[in-house]
Amino acid sequence: MSWDASSLAIRGVNKPRCQDSAWSGRIGRYTLLVVSDGVGAYSESDVGANAATQQTQEFAATMSNSTMSVPDMATAILRGVVNSWRQIFDNWRSVHTVDAGSIACTLAFALLDENSISIRSVGDSLCFIRSRSDGLHPILVPTRLQGGGVLTLADSPGVIASNAEGVDLWDPESKLVAVCTDGVERVVRRKQFADADGQQRRIIDAIDPAFDHVLGRYQETREVGAMIESLRTGLVAVRGAKGDDIGIAIAVRR
Repeated sequence: MSWDASSLAIRGVNKPRCQDSAWSGRIGRYTLLVVSDGVGAYSESDVGANAATQQTQEFAATMSNSTMSVPDMATAILRGVVNSWRQIFDNWRSVHTVDAGSIACTLAFALLDENSISIRSVGDSLCFIRSRSDGLHPILVPTRLQGGGVLTLADSPGVIASNAEGVDLWDPESKLVAVCTDGVERVVRRKQFADADGQQRRIIDAIDPAFDHVLGRYQETREVGAMIESLRTGLVAVRGAKGDDIGIAIAVRR
């Protein structure tokens, strides 16, 4: 049994371009889901987001025949992207007069095989998993640096190594895995809660019906295009995209 995957980057209302990026697909025996969120305050952050998803895909492809475990491969992919980011910035700077923050972006990805799921995140993205017998569960929720800032690939490798998030699961029963940029929070009009559990519960309650819609469409059509388009209908059109971009990548077990 394997995974079907699809991804979508959605431009926010009245924005000239989408500063989020998303990619999904098969890499050898693995399924890879990637999202990146360009820091909105910088004019070239969409370049960074697109470069981050591309680099993640390329590093994964170089290891597609590896015998490493899923957690070890996920860690190696993240290390490769972080270590190459300075070169990406230097290449960009040779053409444009910018500082490193101008292409700053977050990055999150999930690497899956038949039984294992590994998530790695630089920044404030979210990841949800739905099991066959239970509802949607938050595996990764937005985190901030001390002082409220968001970790990005423009930070030093040392800072990233100290603050990046990682989750490894042995889960042969999961039915859906979704990795999302933090725009999903604002799409569901998140309010501030005094406790983290209340905040997470509100997000889950708001988007769970949208994922129900995704699974329903997939069961009807077995087409990943219909699956991801249903998310646009179920999550964005119904809840209202407001001004926020969204990057989302989903895998559904066949």
